[in-house]
This record gives sequence, C-alpha cells and structure tokens, in this order.
Amino acid sequence: MSTLAFGDRIGKTARLAVGCAGFVFTPDHTHLLLTQRRDNGRWCLPGGHLEPGESVTEAAIREVREETGLRTVAVRLLVVWSDPDQVFVYSDGNRWQSLEVDVELVAVGGAIIKTDEVEQSVFISLEGLDHIDLMESEAIRVVRALRGETPYVW
Repeated sequence: MSTLAFGDRIGKTARLAVGCAGFVFTPDHTHLLLTQRRDNGRWCLPGGHLEPGESVTEAAIREVREETGLRTVAVRLLVVWSDPDQVFVYSDGNRWQSLEVDVELVAVGGAIIKTDEVEQSVFISLEGLDHIDLMESEAIRVVRALRGETPYVW
C-alpha cells in the first residue's frame, strides 16, 4: 500500500516510475470506469507500473484486464502527466515520483469482476465524483477526461 506525500519539488527525494492507466468510457463519453481499491477503499483509474519489455499501450490493457476483467483495445493516447510536488511513499520505504501515461481504451469483451486488488469497478459520471473518495493523484486527470479536455500534457 502507498500513501501520497506532497511538498515543493518533493520528487527530488524519490525515484522515477512510469505508470500507465486505462481510460475506459461509456460510448457517449459521459461516464468513466473507476476502481475501488481493496487496500484503502479509495477510488482510482485502473492502472499500474509499466513492466520491462512492454509498451505503454500493452501495460494499460494488461492493467485494466487484471484489475477489472475487461478485455480492451487502445484508441488513442490521452494524457502524459507528472507532478514533481507529489510522491508515492510505500511501506517498504520506497518513494516514487510517477510519470503517468494514460491511454483511452474500448472494452471488447470480458466482464467486470472483483480481483485481489479491486473491490469494485463502476462507470462514474462527473457529478458522481462528488460521492466517492477519489485519490488525489487521479483527480485532475479524471475530471479533465470527463469534461472532454483531453488529450493534454501536464
């Protein structure tokens, strides 16, 4: 489990990691698939670290399938994002500043399931964000995506 730490250029105290997330929208783009984590009960995008030997698209597709049960295909690159004032701090003492690469995906099969990491996966609207505990690291990307303000580089 990780927590977030914030501070002016706190990223200097951490190592860099590449994260990839899948943005799976409903066909009308009014709702976005989010997952509720088992470890802390908070909501986030389905995603995780880029593994050696895979592309960002492959990582986003893999993470969505592992965390939600959905099979997807890539549509387009949505977001490249980083925040040097935020790091993930893990219980083993590791600290990571994340470079996030977000890919829009379309579901082509599978079914939403619970997994070891995810309690539930739900399509949520912009208005629905007021009723969930969305992780700070996800908020700006999720809100901009639901407003149709993508792609962008942050």
